Amino acid sequence: MKYANHETWVKLSAGTRLVGVGARNLDHIQVLENASGTINENENAVTEALRNGHSHPELIAVSGPGDVLILVEGHTRATAYVVSRYRQAITCLVGTSPGMKQWAFY
Repeated sequence: MKYANHETWVKLSAGTRLVGVGARNLDHIQVLENASGTINENENAVTEALRNGHSHPELIAVSGPGDVLILVEGHTRATAYVVSRYRQAITCLVGTSPGMKQWAFY
C-alpha cells in the first residue's frame, strides 16, 4: 500500500510512498504536520489508541498501477496499523477510475 503523493507522506517514506517504509521511519524522520506538532506525535497517539483497543474507520484507497493500493484517506491509521502490528481484519474501501492517473495525489 502506498501513501498519496503528498509531501508529508513522501518525506516520511523517504520518497517511496510505501506505508511500511513510513512506519519504519517514524523514529528517524520528523515531519512537521502543522504549527502544533509533527506527524510523528500524531502517529504515536493513534498507535497507542490501537494498542488500547480503540477501533477506527475504514481506510479508503484507489487502485494504482500493478494492483498497488494508493491511500486516499487513512494515512495515519494505515501507518499505525503497521507500527502496532495490528492483527485484526482491516476494512479498506477501494475505488477505481479510468481517469485516476489525473488525480493530483496519484
